[in-house]
Amino acid sequence: DTPVFVVAGNYGSDHGIQTIDYRTQVGPIKAGATLLRDVNVKHLPDVAQAVQSAINQGLTGEALKQAIVEKFGTPVEVAK
Repeated sequence: DTPVFVVAGNYGSDHGIQTIDYRTQVGPIKAGATLLRDVNVKHLPDVAQAVQSAINQGLTGEALKQAIVEKFGTPVEVAK
């Protein structure tokens, strides 16, 4: 399985979420995507580079997910 990561769209802050009321993100998260706590859309290039680097190191699936979560923060829990 290939992990899917979601970052918050709060442009006014340099990291994390302020609230999970972005309904467009709740659906993917409930479907298994991982919302990263410590980054937002301002950090997409950093996240993409980290994912590519981890893939280049041979990480896939759960190992890839764990590497990205460790780098960019504990996933945010969303009520189901």
